[in-house]
Amino acid sequence: VSLESRSLHLATLVREAEQRVNDLTAQVVNELPNAESSEKEKQLKAWEWRYRLYKRMNAGFEHARVPDPPTNVHLSVASSTSVEVSFQEPLSVNSAIVTKYK
Repeated sequence: VSLESRSLHLATLVREAEQRVNDLTAQVVNELPNAESSEKEKQLKAWEWRYRLYKRMNAGFEHARVPDPPTNVHLSVASSTSVEVSFQEPLSVNSAIVTKYK
């Protein structure tokens, strides 16, 4: 999956959630209170939550960058079939969680 397709997908989710929030808000505002409007209000709260979540995900994706390389990398032979690698994680303001180095 390419970066462009992920970005497009997140942007689409944000737009769709925003549209749902706008539609449900209009319905809730224009209806008289009844059982159906209570259900619409629940749906509205759920879509508002999704909208905020998708916006945060999109912002995080847009600001993500490759982490800095590790420092103080040491490689030592542990046995005839294994090596030991140790390193210090970079001191970086990039708060990305690193799960793997290649």
